[in-house]
Amino acid sequence: MDEWLPKLMLEAIQGFCVARGIMIMEAIINQWMLIWIAILIILFFFATKSYMKIGQDLKCLEDVSKYIRASNTLLDKSAAYITFLMSKFENSCQRIHIFKFLHSPLH
Repeated sequence: MDEWLPKLMLEAIQGFCVARGIMIMEAIINQWMLIWIAILIILFFFATKSYMKIGQDLKCLEDVSKYIRASNTLLDKSAAYITFLMSKFENSCQRIHIFKFLHSPLH
């Protein structure tokens, strides 16, 4: 990710400069295009705002899913450990029962 950042930043700056240059040339050639440029800038602003909100929501959702996945892993490990303890307890109870049966006076 870190090695991609400079390249992506350069491409973003170049794209911004190209778009700005096209808008300036159009404004010089045809002043009526300023109306469309203003409308496009406003639409771009709201689209960017919406995109950022969606991106933040997705990031939050990703963090929640990571937390749930970690919780499920801990629950699985806890369940496995509880099962192990229960089987160990059952084995010890069976051994005690067998010991009492073998050493009972009635036998």
